[in-house]
Amino acid sequence: MFTYEEIMSLNELEMNVCQYILKNKEKAGYMKIRELADEAPVVTILEILGNKLYRLSLGG
Repeated sequence: MFTYEEIMSLNELEMNVCQYILKNKEKAGYMKIRELADEAPVVTILEILGNKLYRLSLGG
């Protein structure tokens, strides 16, 4: 889970992706990244997830 501070630091595109995932938990939980990119309301989902994963791997 993300902390409150991490959620509040999301930009508009990142927030859109999070909202899509939260609204579609059952479906999104089993989707591949490419499938999620096709469904989510933004085209930069791979970049957004990549950036978040990179930041998490650096501990912040």
